[in-house]
Formats: sequence, structure tokens, C-alpha cells
Amino acid sequence: MESFPYFFVVLVFLASASIIGIYVTKNDALVTGFFTFLVMLDVFIAYLNFTPYPGIHLIQQLSALLCGVLAIIALLSYFFYKKNLSTAKFLASFALLCSLLQLFFF
Repeated sequence: MESFPYFFVVLVFLASASIIGIYVTKNDALVTGFFTFLVMLDVFIAYLNFTPYPGIHLIQQLSALLCGVLAIIALLSYFFYKKNLSTAKFLASFALLCSLLQLFFF
């Protein structure tokens, strides 16, 4: 499977681009698009982290689930509590980085 490492490179590139996009871009519509994409990417990576473990690896499954739930909480906070946009951005970025670290190393 030679294309397998390229999948990880693409995930890191997409995560980096979306994190940089939500902090650097000044256009609100573009920031919302980057943020939504970041959360969808995080939920996808959390799903990838959650599914390969059998039922006896409960801690790994719960940590993957926690990263996905943090991303969804950040999304809800971003759209419903407009005064805490920076907190929602940080929470989504943190959840994505935790999901990527879990995907690569654990």
C-alpha cells in the first residue's frame, strides 16, 4: 500500500490549512467555512480513531470520542454563542490536534 502515507500527509496539510485559515483570514464568511471544515475534519479523524479498536480498548475509544465531542461543542459554541468565538476556535483547533496526535502515535 504505497498511497497510505500520502493519506496522512493530506490530513496534516488540510488540518494545517484550516487552522491557519481560521486565525489569519479576516473575511467572516471564509472564517466560518474554514471553521466548519475544521470541525468536519476533526469528526472524521475522531471516527477513524474510534473504529479500529475492539471493545476491550475502552480508553482509546473514549479519548477518540472525546475529541469528536469537543469539536461538536466548539461548533455549537461558534454558532450559538457569538461572544466566545476565540474560545470556540481554540477548542476546535485543540480537538483537531489531539485527534491527529492520537491517529499518528496511539
